[in-house]
Amino acid sequence: MRKHLFLCASLFVLGTSNPALPQVAETTYLTTGFAQGEPVTSAPSSAQLSEIIAWISGKLALPEISELPRVELVTPARMAAVRFRGLASDREALAVEAGRTAPPEFGQDVYAVYDDSKRTVYLHKQWNAARPADMSLLVHELVHHIQNVGALKFSCPQEREKDAYEAQRTWLAQFDRTLEQEFEIDPMTVLVRTNCGF
Repeated sequence: MRKHLFLCASLFVLGTSNPALPQVAETTYLTTGFAQGEPVTSAPSSAQLSEIIAWISGKLALPEISELPRVELVTPARMAAVRFRGLASDREALAVEAGRTAPPEFGQDVYAVYDDSKRTVYLHKQWNAARPADMSLLVHELVHHIQNVGALKFSCPQEREKDAYEAQRTWLAQFDRTLEQEFEIDPMTVLVRTNCGF
């Protein structure tokens, strides 16, 4: 399968002086693309979400929560609308992180987003629970939901990504896969993307 660049982004408000402008943390991934013709699965059930959240809480010693997020399978353009909601300057930063000289076209390269204010995980409309890499994206975003509902505090947005990457890594390990194999994300990249000051 071809590889596609995409973004797994977490949208959240950090209590800035202007609450109308959310701050955004983002993570760039390379992963197996969504090939045409593959079956499109429905959003995970409440029981599946509860099971995954319990698994995450147990593996990472995060708070146990009972509130489930909404999960929507949407187009990349819809996720980009959430991701870039009034934040044109973030599109420039996104382009630099993705190694581009210009921002991506609106709606391109966005495959998973968590919106703290709406407590909603948005996944690509061709997300498929049968693919461990796709499931790892859900796991990553569910960590952000646990952090949000549990009102966990972080020194910077990047710090919030540590647990999300660890959960994703642990999930993939169950299938004898790694972040590097599935997403071309090596340990140094994770270190840079999860520490303040980078």
